[in-house]
Amino acid sequence: AWEIYVNSFPQPLDDAMDARERLVQLAQERGDQSAYRRWLDAIVNADQNAGPTRTDRSRSLAAESALTLGRLDAADAASRVLTLPIKDSLPPKRAALQQAIRRLDQAAGYGFAEVTTAATYALGDLYRDFARDLIDSERPRNLNELELEQYELLLEEQAFPFEEQAIGYHETNLKRIANGIYDQWVRQSYLALEKMVPGQY
Repeated sequence: AWEIYVNSFPQPLDDAMDARERLVQLAQERGDQSAYRRWLDAIVNADQNAGPTRTDRSRSLAAESALTLGRLDAADAASRVLTLPIKDSLPPKRAALQQAIRRLDQAAGYGFAEVTTAATYALGDLYRDFARDLIDSERPRNLNELELEQYELLLEEQAFPFEEQAIGYHETNLKRIANGIYDQWVRQSYLALEKMVPGQY
């Protein structure tokens, strides 16, 4: 019935957006991940295509939906293990990472403080996890001691820029305190920095 309503009455926009949000909730309650993602996407797309009928309510729902999709994509990226040969397992993990980054950037771009801080924290976490996954990735079995040491140094070099990006995102959240923005995600960013850069935080 909700789906029929959305398809039959796309306007007024806020009513249709509320119906889509109800469809998201129903899909989540059923454990239907495909429908869950589809209706989250529908909320984002409906807001983007609303033109002059776009409202603060539609933008807020779209921001929250983009954030949820970004978190789902981040979980997908985290679940992809780097195994040998790395040249085969790395591209799909990178693709999942890029998809998560795109969604989280989209969520932050709406400009709602509570969504922006959550997305910024998630981006920092995403880069930190990717750096850690590189360092913890499976080692070739045919290396001698010296070759293994060189291989691990190479992995650390590859991981370093991602660690720096993670630090940068978390520091961006901390800078928001000067603008009077302090919530659980700003605090989580500070706690993450305590572990990543203990000498500074």
